[in-house]
Amino acid sequence: MRALIFDCDGVLAETEGDLHLPAFNQALDEFGFGEALRMYAERQAERNGWQLDLKIEGDWHECTDETVVTCFRILQESLTNAAKHANAALVNVRVTFQKSVAEVRVEDNGIGFELHNPICRETMPGNGLTGMCERVELAGGTFFVQSSPGHGTRIHVLIP
Repeated sequence: MRALIFDCDGVLAETEGDLHLPAFNQALDEFGFGEALRMYAERQAERNGWQLDLKIEGDWHECTDETVVTCFRILQESLTNAAKHANAALVNVRVTFQKSVAEVRVEDNGIGFELHNPICRETMPGNGLTGMCERVELAGGTFFVQSSPGHGTRIHVLIP
């Protein structure tokens, strides 16, 4: 059952929209956030040839469904960006749920890119970063990105 859920998710993850969300929701219900994310991230690492360092702490049940889905979407887009653009060998993912606050950190050791302002949507290259920023702001959170050529990319999200 696991392979079927995430094989389908892996194919659909490259499309826009909510097509893959039911597979994530099914895995979330069946396995919980940590295992559902682990399955997805490991699949991405395998497909893209990077080493994954994944740590999840805290109880995701303390957060709203909206926060949990937002966290997954940010992680999904971050991993997709790493796959498409970073040429990374290592991707670190940290998710912490603590007293109704979620924190997401994704860092890669890839090629990085020029970023003029890490908190200004207007200066972010590409739709992926802008979309993540907008999604986090809609959830009442904060979004930060740090990158420079040759030094990888770091995404940091806090959602109340």
